Amino acid sequence: MKEHINGWVSQQAQRTGLFAIGVIHFDNTFFGQSCSSIYQPLFLNNSWRSLRETFQAVRDGQQFDSLSLRWVYEHACLYAAQRMDTTVLGLYVSRDEQLVPRSEVEQLLNEFLFMENFCVGSPP
Repeated sequence: MKEHINGWVSQQAQRTGLFAIGVIHFDNTFFGQSCSSIYQPLFLNNSWRSLRETFQAVRDGQQFDSLSLRWVYEHACLYAAQRMDTTVLGLYVSRDEQLVPRSEVEQLLNEFLFMENFCVGSPP
């Protein structure tokens, strides 16, 4: 399943308005791509790790059980989603809705969350 998710991430990296995309898998391995010189690999790896820790802290604190979260910055939004196997997706996208409509981001998050429905028979 990791290889399938990594391939999917590579395909999504070509989207307009996407600054960076990455995953941290259940075994703490990273895969991702920067689509902008602003988002350096070291920053992104720390960012993905922080996303995973955030989901864990939310679950441990039993504040709420969420599949996805969003942070809004001056020029970008960070979207994150966590699958049931604890693999986390992170997307840095432009805040410009003309470049990246929110419905498109939601579609990407749902594809990631429910990917096993599209690759039945793939090994975990």
